[in-house]
Order: sequence, then structure tokens, then C-alpha cells
Amino acid sequence: MINIASAKGFAPTYKLEVADTIVDFNGAPHRMIKMRITGSTFEYKDTGMFVRTRNGKQTEECFMANIAEHDQAVHGFFPVDFMPGDVEFGYGGETIAVFKRAKWDRFKRLKDEFIENGVTTLTHQWLKQKKEARKRGM
Repeated sequence: MINIASAKGFAPTYKLEVADTIVDFNGAPHRMIKMRITGSTFEYKDTGMFVRTRNGKQTEECFMANIAEHDQAVHGFFPVDFMPGDVEFGYGGETIAVFKRAKWDRFKRLKDEFIENGVTTLTHQWLKQKKEARKRGM
């Protein structure tokens, strides 16, 4: 993972790392963008956790977020065609930290020609199709 930003929260300094990676998702390999936030012990709360990008007034929320690594990291997962920008994370309506001016030029993409057959690339279109299929009960 590549460190692309840091941000001061309420007390700690948080670090943001990002990778274009292949993850075992639902028992099969899927290519997606993984953002990893460290710098504190993260709590499980009743309100939902979010990781999102912001570019001007537009925002994009990750499709999945979790607390990992013995409560030492927050992971947010995005489709490969996500919208880069400032990165925010928090719980419910409370933003804990904002990574402004992330250095997206440091972020390296996987080369398509080196990705094995059978790896599903998560895109906005793929996520939309899965969501529609769930609505239809498939």
C-alpha cells in the first residue's frame, strides 16, 4: 500500500494508504481499490462507519467499510473507477478526519495485462448490476 496523505483528527494523526488490489470477496478474486486508515484504535459503534471521497460538492462512499487488524485500521473498499479527491471517514453523521490534497499521483494501478483470467474487476456498473439483481431476488 502507498501512503498518500495524513490528517489530524480530534487527537491522533491519521495515515491514509491506498492500493489497487485483488481481494478474496465472496469466495472469488475481485479487483478493487482498498483504502487503509491507521493512527488510532477504532471502535465499533451502533452508527455506521463511512469512508468516502469528496471532489468539490460530489461525494462517493465506499461500498464496504470495516474495522480490521485488531481494531488498529479502518478499511474502505471502492470500485476501480472511483472518484479521487479528499478522503473523509467517520461514523454516522460525525466526520473524524479529512485527508485533504491526497497525493493521488503516488497511487499506482495494477496493469491489466498482468491480471489473471477469472479475476472480476469491480466497477460502478458491476456494483449496480449486483444491486439490481439483489432487488429482483437473484
